[in-house]
Amino acid sequence: MKILIMTVGGDPNPVVQSINEMKPDYIYFICSSGQQTSRVTIEGPSKPKVLEQTKFPLENIKIVEVEPDDPGGVYEMAKRIIAECEGHEVYADYTPGTKSISSGLLAAALEFDYCQLILMKGPRADLVKVTGDRSRVIMINRYSIIFSRLRKMFDDMLSRQDYGGAKEIIRTISRIGAEKRDEEFLDRANVVMNAFELWDRFEYKRAWEDLDYFSRSYTPNEQMIEYKIMAWRIAGIVDWMKKGFKRQENKRGTETNAI
Repeated sequence: MKILIMTVGGDPNPVVQSINEMKPDYIYFICSSGQQTSRVTIEGPSKPKVLEQTKFPLENIKIVEVEPDDPGGVYEMAKRIIAECEGHEVYADYTPGTKSISSGLLAAALEFDYCQLILMKGPRADLVKVTGDRSRVIMINRYSIIFSRLRKMFDDMLSRQDYGGAKEIIRTISRIGAEKRDEEFLDRANVVMNAFELWDRFEYKRAWEDLDYFSRSYTPNEQMIEYKIMAWRIAGIVDWMKKGFKRQENKRGTETNAI
């Protein structure tokens, strides 16, 4: 089933245009509450109403009223709606409505891979709104928005030396479908974060193997070369110490047998 979740403002034209182009099976209308509620745009007394223009069946809609200046509340409510729609073809149109309501739906839609963002776009006759019949639906590239947010999270985890968390962020970005321009960064970061995570677990030899692979596959800076050399040296010391302990254990075992 195709489900359209959309914000609603005072102008019915972008709402009508979106419905006519998307042809959904079910619609959630997110309207402002209070005396100036935007639900009149849908079922009104205003003329012409959206339902009249589109002839969309009343039983296939749900009107949800939200505080017009509470983007956080809209975000939480929209997340619940989108989560309930899992398994369906879901679209979120954040074109109409107040900035607070639209931003809440936008933020919520970005949380779900199966929710496609759309925007009504068209020529503007003035600085207020796009022209109704000349507007068109465009699909929003969610990747660039999500990448920017996740990249900030990656940088934050890296600054806190949380290499396991940073590696998971890289893999999350890859799962949402990396764009070609970011593929080398993701490949490089994945190898390095894995190496540093192994380092934190005292697995210096395996960390060196990853850093050596990185050095052979890319052009490392001086710092990465130093890390590689240090990992090799520490791995050698650890190996030497393990062999020394083993010799001591064997020696004690021999002496015990002799007794």
